[in-house]
Amino acid sequence: MDNSNSVLSGVKAVVISLIFTLISIIIFAFLLKVFSLPNGIVKPINYLIKCVSVFLGCYFSIKGEKGALKGFIFGVLIIIISNLLFSALSCKLSITLSLVWDILLGGVVGVIAGVVAVNKK
Repeated sequence: MDNSNSVLSGVKAVVISLIFTLISIIIFAFLLKVFSLPNGIVKPINYLIKCVSVFLGCYFSIKGEKGALKGFIFGVLIIIISNLLFSALSCKLSITLSLVWDILLGGVVGVIAGVVAVNKK
């Protein structure tokens, strides 16, 4: 029973994160177009979107105990699945050192969100 709840929580985390990511990217692309923002802002904003996305997905889906472990696993899954999805949309898959750092970042943000989520009142 606990494993099925964890799987459902993981799916919920991924769905919440992907929805937030898609909405954020659309808004950011619109802002880039309208305000002619410099290209140097793209990478930091993308990292911010990833971090907030992982945090929100984990925060709203993790309950009970083992928040840090669940957060790490969910954070890593969110990054991997979102990378696969966006790679499929752009018709190119690239596995680089940057992806490894993104996965680690997702895990760390997931741990933080998981700890916060299980300790919220």
